[in-house]
Amino acid sequence: MLEKAIENLLPGAVLVYSVCSLQPEEGPEVVQSILAKHNDIKRLPIDPTEFGLPKAALTDQGDIRTLPCHFSDFGGMDGFFIARVHRPE
Repeated sequence: MLEKAIENLLPGAVLVYSVCSLQPEEGPEVVQSILAKHNDIKRLPIDPTEFGLPKAALTDQGDIRTLPCHFSDFGGMDGFFIARVHRPE
């Protein structure tokens, strides 16, 4: 499904890939595979503060990875992986 979405991504368009999993093969490895396969697709780093998330949620690659310990004062949260990619114009 993601491959079809990438194939149909118009120049200038942005795609957000998100999974409620912390497994590398379901999140970062999927994005790495897309970037390796499509040299016209680029990662758009995400600023976690745009969404009220702690800066600790930012990965070295510019993606978001939330952990159950985030927002522990409010009961915590689920683990998520979020990446943003685009096809430049």
